[in-house]
Amino acid sequence: MVVGFLMILTCMIGIAITSTSGVDDAPSRETTSASGDPTKLDDSAKLACEDFASDWAAAQTDTARIKLADKVNKWSSRSTTPGIAEGGRLLGRMAGKSEGSWQLAGDVFAKACLDGGYGK
Repeated sequence: MVVGFLMILTCMIGIAITSTSGVDDAPSRETTSASGDPTKLDDSAKLACEDFASDWAAAQTDTARIKLADKVNKWSSRSTTPGIAEGGRLLGRMAGKSEGSWQLAGDVFAKACLDGGYGK
C-alpha cells in the first residue's frame, strides 16, 4: 500500500513539474546576446527581465501574478540565456499557488536575470 502511494505521489509530482499553466507553448525562436556569449542576456531575456523588474512589486493578486507570468513568458520562452526560459516557466506554474511558491519562483527568475548581467 505504501509503495502504491509513493508511485502515485511520484506521478503527481512529475505532472506538477511538467505542467505549463499560464505559459505560451509557441515554439521559441533562438536569440543571442549582443556579445554572442550564451551566459549573458540575449535580447529576449533582457525584455523578460525588464518586464519582471518593472511589474514584480505590483503583482500581489493571483490575477496580477498570472498576468505578469504571461508577460514575462512572452519573452523568456524565446531566450537561450541559461535559466531564463526555465525561470519563466516556473513563474507560470507558481502564479496561482501560495505566496511562498510565488516568491521562490520570483527569486529563481531574478537570479537568472542577475546571473546574466541584468542591471549592470
